[in-house]
Amino acid sequence: MAQRKCKNSPLFFSLISLFLFALSLLTKNITFIAQITLRWNHTQPLGERKGEVEEVIKPSISKQEDEEVKDGDYGIELPPKSCDLSKGKWVFDNITRPLYNEEKCKFLTAQVTCVRNGRKDLMYQNWRWQPNECSLPKFDAKILLEKLRGKRLMFVGDSVNRNQWESMVCLLHTGIAPGRATWKVGAPLSVFSIQDSNVTVEFYWAPFLVQSNSDDPRNHSISQRIIMPESISNHGIHWKDADFLVFNTYIWWMNNPTIKVLRGSSDQESADYDETTPIMNTTMELDMGTDRRILDIVKNTIKKKGIPVDLIDITTLSEYRKDAHTSVYTLRQGKLLLPEQKANPAAFADCLHWCLPGVPDTWNELLYKHIISRF
Repeated sequence: MAQRKCKNSPLFFSLISLFLFALSLLTKNITFIAQITLRWNHTQPLGERKGEVEEVIKPSISKQEDEEVKDGDYGIELPPKSCDLSKGKWVFDNITRPLYNEEKCKFLTAQVTCVRNGRKDLMYQNWRWQPNECSLPKFDAKILLEKLRGKRLMFVGDSVNRNQWESMVCLLHTGIAPGRATWKVGAPLSVFSIQDSNVTVEFYWAPFLVQSNSDDPRNHSISQRIIMPESISNHGIHWKDADFLVFNTYIWWMNNPTIKVLRGSSDQESADYDETTPIMNTTMELDMGTDRRILDIVKNTIKKKGIPVDLIDITTLSEYRKDAHTSVYTLRQGKLLLPEQKANPAAFADCLHWCLPGVPDTWNELLYKHIISRF
């Protein structure tokens, strides 16, 4: 099959390097402002990295069962704190995956419903993230709803965070009685409300987190972007009463020449728009152009500011998943791609967003683990 280049580089996976999970209420004065210097590294060709598909019908048993602890209320086995959940591999699992059905989750937007939009292969839905030294707890919507009872879970950021928000809505919907949830899509705030547990799962559009002229989700494609790096209060008033916050930014600081950044080489990458399996060689160091210094900078900034935030590294596990992007099975300017546009993925493929069910479900499994282990 002929290889064709995506318009957007897989580097865009790396925006999730700034996936920040706030584990407590923010104070009334929001003072955290990350001071980050970024370097854009263009990617190198990936070439053929397809491996054999390993068919596994049930999750593997943790290697450190003796060190695992249990959630006292529900008897859930949790991985030990020493286990690095970011190190592992994708395992084919056609029994427990997908975690929900695209057709049955009516809350998904057309941007991410790849099957409805014409994608024929479904294998991308059947991969489970398996850490090397432990196992993630099985996602249970009812347990999470109980942990979130009376609380607000809010995703703040750009369209990739909206991607994760839609995933969480679908995951929770599997544990909600029919007719007991409402969905309100707005600008900049969208809210999914569950009546029986008095839980809201919200998405707030703020692509730079700080104030900018791209803060209108209906009109954010602006060539000359302007930000106010020390102004966060206009957005923060919508966040301050949230119990859990998930922040996402990064690519918005990188994809516009008017934003002051340092740039690397001009080498181009190649990626198959029609990939159907993950990168299976997990021993090989990936070169997706990700500036991994950012993780250290964010960690140090969080430590210095003394803010109760956990940084969850989901960069590498996502970089393995070239097969799971919306590609040509998505919208462009609010309309599905035409056949002639699908035939030209170099110009029209979306290598930024993810099909659902898909990779963002794994991000939410990691989030689930953090919430149930802390509260």
